[in-house]
Order: sequence, then C-alpha cells, then structure tokens
Amino acid sequence: MATKKKAVYEYKKKRPKAIVHVKTKEQEAFKCLWRTGVITKNQLEQYFDLKGQRLLNMEHSGFLEIKNDIVVLSNKGIQYCQENLQMKYRYYSSGTKYNHDLKQTQAYLRLPKHIQDTWKTEGELRAEAEASPLFERFRDDIQETFGGRFKPTPDAAVYSEKAGGYVAFECVTDNYTQKDIQMKHAFAQTFLNGIYTY
Repeated sequence: MATKKKAVYEYKKKRPKAIVHVKTKEQEAFKCLWRTGVITKNQLEQYFDLKGQRLLNMEHSGFLEIKNDIVVLSNKGIQYCQENLQMKYRYYSSGTKYNHDLKQTQAYLRLPKHIQDTWKTEGELRAEAEASPLFERFRDDIQETFGGRFKPTPDAAVYSEKAGGYVAFECVTDNYTQKDIQMKHAFAQTFLNGIYTY
C-alpha cells in the first residue's frame, strides 16, 4: 500500500504545471526566439538556464513548442512577447531553413546584451526601407540589375557605435548565390551603415 502511494506521489510531482510567472531570464529567451526564430534546448540551458521540468512546463503552458532538440515560440509565447515585452516584427523561422536560423541564433547569443537589445529583424528593416523616399528608386535599380529578382533585405541589423549607426547582420549559407549577397550589400549601403556577414 505504501509503495502504491509513493508511486502516485512521484507521478503527480512530475506532471507539467502551468506557468504563472515568466522570469527575467526567460523573457530574454523569448526575445531571442522572437528575433531569431529558433533555438536549441542546449542553448536555452546554457544561456538562459531554462531546462528540465521548467522547459516542459513552458511547453505545457503553450509558451514554447519543442520539436526534438529545436524550440520555437508557440501561440501563447508570441502573445506574451507582443503584450508584455512590446515586441514587433517577429522573425519567422521554418523547418526548411533551421540551419541558417540556428547559425543566426548563435551569432545573436554571442553579442553583449546591450547590442542584442538594438537588434532589428528582417521584417523591421524591410518596413523601414519601404517607408524611405529612397525605396522606389532602390527597388527599380535592384530589379533592373538582377533581372526582376528582389530579395535584398538582410537577416537583421544591430547598432554599432563604431559605424555610427545600424549595421546589417547577414548569415550566409551554401544556398546563397553571388547575386543574393550583392543585393544584401546594396541594401546595407543604401539604408544602413555597412554589413557584417558570417
């Protein structure tokens, strides 16, 4: 009888619990996911101390979705970022480009926090460029130069004191063509203060 009670107690202890309060470090993890789209379980543990039962509780509560070793924001996490952290222009990651996005996440995590906080996503850069009076001429020039192709927006940008403004942050992978890279450089020259590729 005592053994049965003990087994029931252990089972209850391990059941996921709803998250009521998101800790400061967890908020930083959410910001990282908002900006880069994806993170590994190992990176969550190493950089944000988010692991084990707490990570399972995050998934159970609808903040995160865990796919093997990969973690992405779930609906409640997205809503939390919008409402509690005032985040806009989320970076969208998909299974087809996880390698690219994980490389981007690693670059983000290596930055000091005060630089991370200046991070602008691809969507934000595109919106700012489209609002610029230079945009129409830029788009026409790019399409003419590259045969109608127009995908010039870099992955992100961060503020650089040395450059005196925002510098594009571009993760170059094997599927990038020379034209792709040239377009990103043209965007950075027109709307930013340079580009850093990795």
